[in-house]
Amino acid sequence: MDTVSGRSCIRETFGLKMKKIKWTWEEIHSMGRNSSDGGVRMECERLAVKIVKNIPLIENDIRYLNRMKEKNEQ
Repeated sequence: MDTVSGRSCIRETFGLKMKKIKWTWEEIHSMGRNSSDGGVRMECERLAVKIVKNIPLIENDIRYLNRMKEKNEQ
């Protein structure tokens, strides 16, 4: 599913152990907007742009997003 704005685009990437991981633009954008740290905001913005432009996320990107998600859940 892909739209012009890329907001409903779901990118499938392969992270560690070749497990399929799906990140949506909305998840990454909201994670960045809810953070008070400017570095986290900029990194989430960069990764959201990669998804909109259909650039595959690399393992380090996935690892970063997983770490930020775990920190937000605590």
